[in-house]
Amino acid sequence: MDNTITIKIKKPTGEWSQLVTTLDTDGSKFRVAVAELCQLPTQAVKVICRGKNLKDGIPLVEQRYRDNSRAIVMETLSEEEKLFLLQQEQERKHIENQFSAAQKLALKKSSDGSGPYFEIETHAGGGIDLAEEDRQNLVLGMTLHEKGLTAADKEEYSTALKFMEEAEAGFLAVKDQELLKKIDNYGHLCLDIAWMQFKLNDIENLSETSWRLNTAEQSFIDSYGPNNERLIEIKGGACPEMIVYVRLYLLQGITSYHSGNVPQARKFFRLASEKLNDMAIEPELISLLMEMGFEEKECRVSLRACNKNIEDSAQWLFRRKENNSIKFNRAQEKRLKKKYGATVGGNAINKSLLKSFLDMGFESKLVVEALKQANNDEVTTLQILTDNPGMLMNKNMEYNFVPDRDTLEILMLMGFEEEACIRALQISYGDPNAAVDLLMSGCHEEPENISGVIDEEIAEETSESQMTPEQLEELERQEQLEKEAENELLEDILVKDDLDRFDIDLSEETQLLATYLNLLETQ
Repeated sequence: MDNTITIKIKKPTGEWSQLVTTLDTDGSKFRVAVAELCQLPTQAVKVICRGKNLKDGIPLVEQRYRDNSRAIVMETLSEEEKLFLLQQEQERKHIENQFSAAQKLALKKSSDGSGPYFEIETHAGGGIDLAEEDRQNLVLGMTLHEKGLTAADKEEYSTALKFMEEAEAGFLAVKDQELLKKIDNYGHLCLDIAWMQFKLNDIENLSETSWRLNTAEQSFIDSYGPNNERLIEIKGGACPEMIVYVRLYLLQGITSYHSGNVPQARKFFRLASEKLNDMAIEPELISLLMEMGFEEKECRVSLRACNKNIEDSAQWLFRRKENNSIKFNRAQEKRLKKKYGATVGGNAINKSLLKSFLDMGFESKLVVEALKQANNDEVTTLQILTDNPGMLMNKNMEYNFVPDRDTLEILMLMGFEEEACIRALQISYGDPNAAVDLLMSGCHEEPENISGVIDEEIAEETSESQMTPEQLEELERQEQLEKEAENELLEDILVKDDLDRFDIDLSEETQLLATYLNLLETQ
């Protein structure tokens, strides 16, 4: 039995609108939907139907809501209170949408379905053998951590902390905790959470969760070695990561001070002071490197990483550019293989040839399959596309075109199998004459059981055709929100420069150290 109902809503502005819901919807969920419709905070909404206030925790059917019932919405808060709550609610929804997008990205497969969209690598760029569930939790943690760092860059520390705490849950859900010793991400996250707590002046929580700082320190030891020897080897004699110790020792000193352990605070502040001196770079050195064509940020990070040695810094930057180029080409090849699959020779398809054939007017999926079968040979690819389309009957190809049922039945009446008719119509994009030619050439001898896929697509279209305009509009709105959330998340993850984390001006850390050293003088 269909329990879908439409409720007519009179907004506080006097305008009438409507909501599609179900009789078993809880009152609290209906209130949220009404608030969204009226663009008001949920706490500011009072809903009255049939002379009764909407009650949370009770289904609408038990509150005498029926199809075409009328409900009046009233505001219960001042403009200032509404604005504050609305901002809070928007932030909450934004975080929820981003968290949902991060979960979907962790589950996302590559375009050809052969593997995950995101893979985990070591510092050296090698793969890590891990269970799929652990990979998903690591990706979730890393993704939300990057989102938190983006919020922190905008000085949105409360939002940043929420993202980072969700990221922490992802890391802690990893069953094989030994994995976290192979990567330093969890250590950086613990340190960043502590820094956010400090930025929010939450000294009490910072002191209570000082274990995070100990965890961060141990994570760096596990990942880099006791004397950073593994990091030095991997990074080619340089350690841009060394700058994180400034903030680590500083926060350890601050928590020690506020817990009353003055001797330990002095020790950590001394270590922080030494690291700060190591990280201080004279403008003249930066200028010398910039004259070689490097950007200021690159120069500052490289000089810190190479103990202020100009020659070593320049060599490190040149190696970095070369390595980044190799990584880019390798990643591009990997992306192409994931998106289109490999050729018969095991290579990624040639992007230049793909573009050339697309410019000629060939359909993209046919070109991709032809390039794969021809192993990127231009002449052979053209021959397949023009003279032998039957070779494109690859069982792994997918087509968006859904054949017309009437045309399909006509071809089947000629004695051809349904699967072969579907494939021929897909390749010919519904041209019955071209489809018959393909069938006569023998493509039906390599059938694929794809009728189920077609039936699913037809069933999906049928399901959507049965929706009301309001339901379709809501479905489209939700899909658009999900896409926007995923794009925002991907932008934060993929656009960042890998040097951003280490390009800190340290002026705030320097001032904090001076403040606490003065406090110690009064002890």
